[in-house]
Amino acid sequence: MSTELRTATFRTQANQKEIPVLNHARSLSRPTVLLLALGASVLALTGCSTQDAVCGDGDYPVAAVGHAGAGDCVSDGDKPSDGYVRYPEGKVPKNVGDKWDTYWMEHALDAKGREIKGSDPTDTSREE
Repeated sequence: MSTELRTATFRTQANQKEIPVLNHARSLSRPTVLLLALGASVLALTGCSTQDAVCGDGDYPVAAVGHAGAGDCVSDGDKPSDGYVRYPEGKVPKNVGDKWDTYWMEHALDAKGREIKGSDPTDTSREE
């Protein structure tokens, strides 16, 4: 691919400057475009995510009993430690900031994994 050196003029409020820049004589080749498209397809199909997972591969998230927003990760096949329970089925946080991660920041579970009524700290309707 050949390149040529040329200058470009950039204007600012105070003055005008000429800066040398490289100018490519031709566009990307067909094989390069195909490789870029293939790479993008592979990333899309492999499920790359821009979100951080709550737990790593081989772990699952658990909630601290009676504490909204507190939890840990446990190895697959292991039971939660004392003081921790599994999240209810269908309400398990997967990624930081997802629907269930956000939900459990304001709700707590009892020792049997049931949601504690009135555990929403923003709920001012309950008596204390």
